[in-house]
Amino acid sequence: MKLEELVILEAAYKGNIGMMEMFKFYQKANASEKARMKQLIDAKKFDDAWEFLQEVTGMKLETA
Repeated sequence: MKLEELVILEAAYKGNIGMMEMFKFYQKANASEKARMKQLIDAKKFDDAWEFLQEVTGMKLETA
């Protein structure tokens, strides 16, 4: 099996607080994406930050 063929599934469940997803975001994001995330969090735009996290990581997560 090639690496490209592997599919990584993330836990998507009601009440997921997103700790691992945020960790993966900071591993994957470039400097401008990290700065945008900080701006969203500082502005308390948590729904926008959550959507942005999913966009950058490619993970679809269930919201509460």
